[in-house]
Amino acid sequence: MILIFLFIATICISIITMVIIIKNKSSTPKPTSSPLIFTTTLNPTTAFNSTTTFNPTTTFNPTTTFNPTTTFNPTTTLNPTTTFNPTTFSPNSPVIPLDPVVQNIKNIFSSASVNDIQTIASRCGGNDTGIVSAGDIPKIWEGYKINDFFNAINILTKLENPLYLGKTAIEGAVIIAGMLGQFLEEAYNLQICDETPWGSNCLGGNCSCGQFGNDYTRGDGYTGSPLCDLDLNMNIDSKNNKNNGFRPQGYMECTGGTPTAGCCWWGRGPTQLTGRHNMKIFEDWINLNSAILGTLQVSICDNPGIVCEIGSKTSNGISIVWLSSLFYWITSVQSNENFKHQLQIFMSYLQSNGKFPSKTTDDLTKDTPASWPSGIGGAINNSVWSNEANNNISRVCGFLRIMRLLNLMEQDSSNGSSPNCGVNPYFVPPHNCCSFNNTTCSDSIYCNVSKTNCDNCSGGVWIE
Repeated sequence: MILIFLFIATICISIITMVIIIKNKSSTPKPTSSPLIFTTTLNPTTAFNSTTTFNPTTTFNPTTTFNPTTTFNPTTTLNPTTTFNPTTFSPNSPVIPLDPVVQNIKNIFSSASVNDIQTIASRCGGNDTGIVSAGDIPKIWEGYKINDFFNAINILTKLENPLYLGKTAIEGAVIIAGMLGQFLEEAYNLQICDETPWGSNCLGGNCSCGQFGNDYTRGDGYTGSPLCDLDLNMNIDSKNNKNNGFRPQGYMECTGGTPTAGCCWWGRGPTQLTGRHNMKIFEDWINLNSAILGTLQVSICDNPGIVCEIGSKTSNGISIVWLSSLFYWITSVQSNENFKHQLQIFMSYLQSNGKFPSKTTDDLTKDTPASWPSGIGGAINNSVWSNEANNNISRVCGFLRIMRLLNLMEQDSSNGSSPNCGVNPYFVPPHNCCSFNNTTCSDSIYCNVSKTNCDNCSGGVWIE
């Protein structure tokens, strides 16, 4: 009985305990959110005041989150004048700002009022290269732009094998003056991009396959490995040189099914890059450095004519015509073992007032090994530093004139205000190259320098 009583008591106690728990739970207030507390939550000035919680000017105000003038306004994100404006990639716009080193060099040109290539050609032109009559100012090929030139120089300083610009801005200006002096001679005072036919010992019609005994398509010096493929159906011409009255002999062309088929490899650019081998290694060089230079829109081997297409640039906006010559300068001129040493010898002439003494062409063309202004011509023209370049005096004189134009050398007072070269190589007395009737003699240095050159001049007869 006692056990039964205890069992019943236990059950009763359990029931009573459960009832108490349930009762306590039912009597405890349920937690509520603050809005249910009238004095705090329901105060309209605090909880529901539209200026605080739901005021559209704060949370949903379209002028903040969805205002089209901020997020979707086409004048900000999609405005074509910002993102897609074609003026951003205009051929005449700088691709990138110039680095300080290059800008300082360009400032030397600007301070001398040399703001275009035409200024250089006009000062160094006339009879300098034997192309125009005395007193005439040669008009440069319109694709040679000074901003494109400095943009190319600027980006080439970033290559793994960069363009060397010396240790100071003045030294950099000397190097660039040396380049331009060579370019003036190679491209006939920068009047041409495509090679002009001289009409002497020509191959393939109008000299397109080669001249002066050189075979541009298959000859030694213009072939080798690597090599652009020979395409007999390629059709290109250089009519841009036909219309400027440069030479009466016409222009270069290659046309399938004619004697000029496949002969598309005449000289182009400021250093007259010539031949299938040179064009191929130029293209390979661009491709190797495409991360910096950009890519070609058209293969040079498929169309070497793009070198002389006005405004032709890589995908990074670098002028192809200037690259063609600066590539050759980097790989064949500044790489020469004499380049830096002879440059320093030349720079040692620098005087305390910041200018060079007057140096003549005689001073600079007789040294062995060749002086810097002379040796760079040998490297370009003959691939050998001390092998004197064709028309070397003219090349050195062009350099000296640019130096004086930039106020880096003293003016030569022997010819008034006109900066000549000490010894004037442009009017070679006597004028031996004359017309058949011996009444008109050419002022051209090219025609007068030798009987061979006179023979190459139209109507020229050598008179001793």
